[in-house]
Amino acid sequence: MTNQTLSIFDLRDIMVPEEVGLWPPAPFVWVLLGAAGAGLAVLAWRGIALWKAGAYRRAGLACLAQIEGQLVIPGSEVAALHELSVLLKRVALAAFPRKEVAPLCGDNWLRFLDRTCKGSTFITGSGRLLAAATYAAPKASQVNADDCTQLVNLARTWIKGHRRPITRIE
Repeated sequence: MTNQTLSIFDLRDIMVPEEVGLWPPAPFVWVLLGAAGAGLAVLAWRGIALWKAGAYRRAGLACLAQIEGQLVIPGSEVAALHELSVLLKRVALAAFPRKEVAPLCGDNWLRFLDRTCKGSTFITGSGRLLAAATYAAPKASQVNADDCTQLVNLARTWIKGHRRPITRIE
């Protein structure tokens, strides 16, 4: 019995290993961090490129706000409508090839605006006033304030929402 008792007294506590530190991380964590960093860099680059690509839209919307302010001044409606037509042409030239946009006028221009923005109604709606203001120069008394407001809203929708059709090369 004494041999057994002595062996119990000779026992020592279990050795607990040291806690695992957070640094340096395991190799797969380095790979994961590198991939996440590269992904964030690509997203930032893409976001900057998209922001730069939309600069002409922001400039067009700023000009549209100025034109909208001119439309409420009595007697300047016809000139403001002409400026609106010029603005839409400038925005279209910034987004589409010159060969496609520059020769358009009248109903062809209105159809182009309708074709490039889903839900726009230039050819059938208040956009007709745009063609009349550009070519026929209506009198200020013929310009309705509600039609002008609808036209400005339509132009704003087109500037924000126009899309180039996807062309496939085969």
